[in-house]
Amino acid sequence: MHRLIVVLGLAALIASSGSAGARSVDAPRIVPWTQIGGVRLGDERSVATALYGAPTKTFRERTPIGTRWYGHRVLSYRYTVPGGVVWVTAVDGRVRALGTSSPRYRTPDGIHVGLTIPLGRCHVSAANPCDYRWHGFSWEECPGGWQAYKPGLDILLATKNVFGRKGHVSRVGYIEFGDPSAMLLCF
Repeated sequence: MHRLIVVLGLAALIASSGSAGARSVDAPRIVPWTQIGGVRLGDERSVATALYGAPTKTFRERTPIGTRWYGHRVLSYRYTVPGGVVWVTAVDGRVRALGTSSPRYRTPDGIHVGLTIPLGRCHVSAANPCDYRWHGFSWEECPGGWQAYKPGLDILLATKNVFGRKGHVSRVGYIEFGDPSAMLLCF
């Protein structure tokens, strides 16, 4: 009887920690384009502090008049992680943008910091005389990387351009995504 109570107690403990434990770990993944590690867009900023400890740096972001978050408290927090940094931009305490410079975090498709992307061939369009494309991203001079847009979401694979034996390529230096009004790329 005593053994049955111990087994049932352990089973209850495992079951109750299973759902909470899934987010209390810093998994080396990027869930496109909603999560880095254990922090998701829309989370309270305290989730990042619970995972990574106190931020190593905090910045107050300036939001221009006429932008969605003008007059709100917009802060970016930097957390040191293996191989780089994870940053969280929070508006009024809620996560609105995420980024990382650590190659540790990857999407299921293998997008990560350090990835080399060939520039490829030029696509001519009405809006752009030369548009470079890669897996749903377009090359953008400003902010200097591969960018994708979805309603209410900007995705940036910021790169450094290098010339290799096989032509012009770019290497991902950091990944950032979130609310365009919190990121303010090329504003």
